[in-house]
Amino acid sequence: MLRKFLSLNYGQEHARVMDNLPAHKAKEVRKAIESVGARVEFLSPYSPAFNQARKLLVKN
Repeated sequence: MLRKFLSLNYGQEHARVMDNLPAHKAKEVRKAIESVGARVEFLSPYSPAFNQARKLLVKN
């Protein structure tokens, strides 16, 4: 079912950007995405230092 969805919605020019949820890092998920020619990109791990909203809300 996942492969069918991917084949209808993704192709060579597409990238799937995902967070670092362990389920997203499963080999089967990566293989399914890459099998339709799309690439997998992961977001950087969360860091409060890079969170702009947090900088605005928390003032020293």
